[in-house]
Parts: sequence; C-alpha cells; structure tokens
Amino acid sequence: MKSIACIHIPTPAIAIVRRDNPLLAKQPIVLYTPDPQRPLVYSASRETGIAEGMALRQAQVRCPHAVYRVATPAHDQYVFTELARLAERYSPRVVVDHFHPDIWIDLDLGPIDLPAIVAQTQRLAQHIRTELGLNPALGVAATRFVAQRAASTARPGSVAVISAGQAAAFLAPQPVTALPIDNAHIERLERLGLRTIGTVARIPIDALQVQFGVAGAQIARLVHGADEHGIPANSVLPHLCRKHCFDGPLANRQVLELAIGALGAELVRQLQAGAWASGAIHMRFVLDYGEPWVRATGAQRADK
Repeated sequence: MKSIACIHIPTPAIAIVRRDNPLLAKQPIVLYTPDPQRPLVYSASRETGIAEGMALRQAQVRCPHAVYRVATPAHDQYVFTELARLAERYSPRVVVDHFHPDIWIDLDLGPIDLPAIVAQTQRLAQHIRTELGLNPALGVAATRFVAQRAASTARPGSVAVISAGQAAAFLAPQPVTALPIDNAHIERLERLGLRTIGTVARIPIDALQVQFGVAGAQIARLVHGADEHGIPANSVLPHLCRKHCFDGPLANRQVLELAIGALGAELVRQLQAGAWASGAIHMRFVLDYGEPWVRATGAQRADK
C-alpha cells in the first residue's frame, strides 16, 4: 500500500525543556517570551490549562504552582531542524506542516507492505528518541490527513497504522474541527448539526457542493479518507558545519571571539569557493554545565 507517515510531538518546546531538565519531567511548565514590558505565554504543558499568548501575570494567577521559564525559540528551532533532517533519512519526500505549538512532519514511505511499515516507523521513532531525546507518536495511512489523525490519537512512543479500508470508520467519530478546512466551513457544518466526520460522510457530495461550493468536493473527499495533497520531492540545500572544542570551560571572551571568527572565516572561504550565498546561520555553544545555547539568524533560501 502507498504509505504516508506522520510524526507528531505535542508541545515540543515543553518536551525539550523536560528532556534537558529531567527533574521537570512531571512538573507543569509554562514558557514565556522574554519581553520585559509585556511577557506572554509562549508554550505551556497541557495540564496547566494555560493558553498560548496569555499574559504572563494572568497565567501566574491561574496556575501558581507551575514552573515558569523563559522560552528559547532559537534553541527549539535548532532541534526542529535536526528532526526534519532525521526524517529525510527515511524518505526523499518530507514536508513540515507545523513546528509550533505542535510538531507535524509528514513523509512518504512509498508503496511498502505492512511488516515493512511497522519496522521502518519503529526504527524512525527509535532514532528520534536516541538522537534527539524526544518521544514521538506516529501515524501511517494512505493519505496525509488520515496519517495525521492517526498520529494525533497514538500514544507517545507508539505507531498507529490505518489501512485504506479502515479510514472511513476510523474518521467517523472524530469531530469536524479536525478537518483541515477553513474555520468558516467548520462553523457552518456545526450550525447544520454536523459535528462529527461520520455525519458529514453521510451527506451526498452534491448537497455538500450546494452548501460549500467548490470546497464541498474537498470536504467529501476528506471525510471518506481521500485527499489529493501529495508530498513533493525535497529540494536538497547544502549544509556546511565547522566546530571547535576547547580543552575545558572557557572564561576568556576574547579567546571565544577569536575561535568564532576563525570558524566564520573558514565557512566564508567554503561559500566563496562554491559561489554559494548563506541562507541561514546557526551557532551552538555547549555551556560548562552541559546545556546547549543556540542562536540562529537569517531565513532566506540559499541559491547557487
């Protein structure tokens, strides 16, 4: 069967904090933006009931027992980029749907049988755990939408496989809010009393087209487990990396700046030799107590 796998990691910023601080594994956590004037919630563990974008002071009143930390989106982005690169080892067709507030990455495994699907997704999950310290849920189906829904229902560390014949029954009890369509269409479905995907699936396609126009055909395909959104082949960009390891903890800023300058000069020479332009720069430092500190700049695609 044609197989699309979906990697799902809920609230990855929280998962990274817990990975880097094992003592916080079972603690409610709230991360907030470093804006001194009006700090806002960047991410929060589900048990807090705190919504992203809430004022920090309001969050502290609502959940005073949580652990509050400044968010580090640059460090998170470094981890997310490494996760996407890891997925590319398993398929030449990978797409990142979202990185925040949840991670959703889809990859095309090609036409493989069920034993191969199970073996390959289990290896993928194990590599994510061992190399990145994150525990993903994975879903596999013939289409991206069903694979994403399967991943959303799977437990962390497990794989849910939905065959093409099971897709309609699997989707039927799920809410229409799960459909990847405009919010206005979802609100209209709910006003019509159609609150689950199964109830929408019982509506003839021509009736859906009367209500929703061109989107009616798309809705009909989705509720029956069919969608036409494939995954294009990855466009591979060059990735240059240079590192310097000191013998021990470093307290001299000038020595650090000289080392950074030397690494930057070497990368510039490589870029010039290949007539390349830099699209993004990531700097990663490991502090003396072992925690990484990451900064990233630039978002423009590099072209030769």
